Amino acid sequence: MSEKPWGWPDTPAARQNLETLSALAQAIGMASPGRFVLLLAKCNVPIQREALAAQLRAMLEPLGVELQEVALDEPVSNLLSHLQARLGASIQRAGPAEWELLVQPQPAVAVAEPRAPYSACPPLALSVYGLETSLRSDTPHPPLLAHLNLARERYRELGCPLVLWLPDYALTRLAREAPDFWAWRSGVFEFAPQREMAESALRQMAYEPDLVTSSLDAAAKRERLALLEQLLTDWRKLGEGPREQYAQAHILGRMGRLYQDLGEYEMALEGYEESAALSEGLGDRAGLATTYNNIGEVHRARGEYGAALEWYEKSVALKEALGNQAGLAPTYNNIGLIHKARGEYGAALEWYEKSVGLFEALGDRAGLAPTYSNIASVHQARGEYGAALEWYEKSVALGEALGDRAGLATTYNNIASVHYARGEYGAALEWYEKSVALSEALGDRAGLATTYNNIASVHYARGEYGAALEWYEKSVALGEALGDRAGLATTYNNIASVHKARGEYGAALEWYEKSVALGEALGDRAGLATTLHNMGYIAQDQGDYAEARRLYQKSLDIKQQLGDRAGVATTLHQLGRLAQDQGDYAEAHRLYQESLDIAQQLGSRDGIARTLHQLGTLVEEDGDLGEAERLFAESLASLEALSSPDAAAARRSLDRVRERLAEESH
Repeated sequence: MSEKPWGWPDTPAARQNLETLSALAQAIGMASPGRFVLLLAKCNVPIQREALAAQLRAMLEPLGVELQEVALDEPVSNLLSHLQARLGASIQRAGPAEWELLVQPQPAVAVAEPRAPYSACPPLALSVYGLETSLRSDTPHPPLLAHLNLARERYRELGCPLVLWLPDYALTRLAREAPDFWAWRSGVFEFAPQREMAESALRQMAYEPDLVTSSLDAAAKRERLALLEQLLTDWRKLGEGPREQYAQAHILGRMGRLYQDLGEYEMALEGYEESAALSEGLGDRAGLATTYNNIGEVHRARGEYGAALEWYEKSVALKEALGNQAGLAPTYNNIGLIHKARGEYGAALEWYEKSVGLFEALGDRAGLAPTYSNIASVHQARGEYGAALEWYEKSVALGEALGDRAGLATTYNNIASVHYARGEYGAALEWYEKSVALSEALGDRAGLATTYNNIASVHYARGEYGAALEWYEKSVALGEALGDRAGLATTYNNIASVHKARGEYGAALEWYEKSVALGEALGDRAGLATTLHNMGYIAQDQGDYAEARRLYQKSLDIKQQLGDRAGVATTLHQLGRLAQDQGDYAEAHRLYQESLDIAQQLGSRDGIARTLHQLGTLVEEDGDLGEAERLFAESLASLEALSSPDAAAARRSLDRVRERLAEESH
């Protein structure tokens, strides 16, 4: 029975597993007809389990035992009902009378003896895979465990051997939390990790493209995490040599990425840091540089821009020492993203241009396309919409030449956002719809969630609040399915803004508070600052100036700590409006001027124009109509050059002041 089958690897672990498998086959074959026997098989890697199951079938065939296999893709709370249904379908050929005996509930004593219906059929055994989906570590009290304990007597009704295949962690949980069911085991068969299986699983699971991983729903991501955890356990058991440690470092990196996609940033950092420690011990500077970059991305996602820059710079230092230009280019790009997030647009462009130089030298057109988009986004943030569109069009041309549909979907979304900023809402929707079509074709649900949110914003700008809420709700549904808590925090903030625009302040505050709760849980201080700023608007609209000032100040403090100068300018501007509403013109002027100085330093033409307009309203209220005319005219000229929808308001202000000046001159 233990004769080595054709094609079975001739290694110590493989030989050991073959003996263990023979023992499992013997336990099944020796079971008395009609008698329930519980057998537990421990195997961590699905590909290895599949190979073992195939060999088990071959071993049972000479014994005349039919192995019925049950694969569970979803969590179950009542395993017995699933197995009875499967078993019943297999033995209906025993005849209606015998089948009726099988499916009717029977007292435990009556079914403990061998039962006649099975004598009409070949011996059967049930083999169950995927039960670990019902025992996930993120589920505190899985219903299945309570069921197994309480209904263990009824499992005798199966009247055949039952083999449950489980990974290490799930088997341990079964023993601890279903001790009554565990006590019925007739054997635990532990299969050692086999290097060739672990290598194959590593290739399958640890080298998956990020687009594929990010498009998985939350449940699938958690399932992938569980599989990687099982694979990590096997590689740890295989030894502590360089190959084993390298594999572990790579698996931990993939786990970090999944946790990052789920918005579980602390867990992501744990995975990345453990991966970095292994790479450092191996002297794997290339792997270490990649992991440092990934740690930087987590801090960037949390709005911790200083920490992100430190990690990116550590990555750059290693890559420069290695002469890894291909690795340097994307990290230069990431450093550019930090400076853009801080409103340091000149510095952002310098880093993007360094990235472009490397990508061009390498002939890496795939890297150039997203960097062109990032350069465009800086011009967009400065209000230079024409320049932004030129760079986006360069990105589109490359994406189309490369057939990069994922990149094109993102760039179409960004082009739409330029049209949105210019008030060209029809054009914006056309580009968003093009982005949606590509994302749907790719199955990129993360991209769809973002674009649904943006489509909603167009309807919001048009005053179509019902349609806006519908699209935001579609975005929320996808975000919840994906477990994208960072995206959800943003969309919750936007839903609140719709309710605010409707004057539904209670509902608006509820949604803002949901956004704040997520932002705090994520450690996303940048997002938190934005939502606190928006909550300040509500307090100001309701005349609660003290609360408005408290919220604006809290937002301002966070933005200053983050080095978000563009955000600082925005909140200073709003504090100026608050002071103006309270009649404190001197304080309002000071705050507007401080906001204007930052906008001018950043080259934010849009921000400059908006603050000039607000300064115009201030001096108009103070009676200086000549200065008000100058400020409104300067603001209008900038807004018209930007094709901004706010130009209409500036035109009305300028016309109003000129009418007043004309009246005074008469």
